[in-house]
Amino acid sequence: MRLPIRAAALPAAFSLLLLATGARAQGLPRATGAPERVTGTDDGPYSHPRFSPDGSRLAFTSEGFAGLWVHDLDSGRSRRVTDAASAGFGFAWSPDGSALLARTVRQADGRRTQSVRLYDATTAAETEVVAPRSTFAALPVFVPGGTEVALPTDQTVASFRTPLPPTAAKAGRPDRFLVLDDARLMLADATTGAMRRLDVFEGQALINLAASPDGRAAAFEVVGGNVHIVSLDDLEATPVDVGPGNRPQWSPDGSWLVLMRTEDDGERFTASDLWAVRADGSAEVRLTDTADRLEMNPSWSPDGTRIAYDDLVDGVIYLLPVAR
Repeated sequence: MRLPIRAAALPAAFSLLLLATGARAQGLPRATGAPERVTGTDDGPYSHPRFSPDGSRLAFTSEGFAGLWVHDLDSGRSRRVTDAASAGFGFAWSPDGSALLARTVRQADGRRTQSVRLYDATTAAETEVVAPRSTFAALPVFVPGGTEVALPTDQTVASFRTPLPPTAAKAGRPDRFLVLDDARLMLADATTGAMRRLDVFEGQALINLAASPDGRAAAFEVVGGNVHIVSLDDLEATPVDVGPGNRPQWSPDGSWLVLMRTEDDGERFTASDLWAVRADGSAEVRLTDTADRLEMNPSWSPDGTRIAYDDLVDGVIYLLPVAR
């Protein structure tokens, strides 16, 4: 396995030191074993795995983002919690790990509507959070604390109550948070509902926003460009460019991102591997290097020891053991 470092972002002497001593000595992420297969192929192919906040379960979707499954890592059992269309696109765990938030789509009588629903991860009980509408400009997100859902729309962010119990916000977590509204980066205020557009990459579409574990930063993709990170502590600063990639997800300590880097022939993916990139853009490590597999859509476990991903070749969810 190759472990290349982005030497151009580092002083020459430090780059040589990293290359000489390797990932273990420098605490760089590295794969420590063979991937472990999590799912079979029934009802698959499966994709977009996401760890629950306590790391005991994985949620994932199937082809075309149809439905949601929850897999218990201790028992090895999976359960489908919904078969709703598009539920797997941009779904999220509740902060307490008891439920899944999803935007669903329904087609009836020639009319297409979307709604926001909450699914109990154990019982599959369903709660409508936002009534059906013709369209949403953005995906719903949990506000800090986890008892309400925010839906950005028309320069404001509307909050909707859920039946979830109050969850203590992490120390230092800001009342402001970043959202994407119509592929633009916006700063939302959880208290007032006000939302302000940030002049970041004006005229370009932004996708796949991922908030850092402490909520003080967020990573996102520029369509046709690289992955960048913006800090809530300095919104005027130029976003950090961490290089090419897709679907960024944070390490539990917020110091690294895991993402996928793909190649295609214009019709299908021809290559895809997982990489870890340091959040300050100073280093990167290749975690997989396979010619016959297509590792995609990674998620870092809360304890930092595993990365879940799906393989587009066989439609199976895998766990890659990692260490630093």
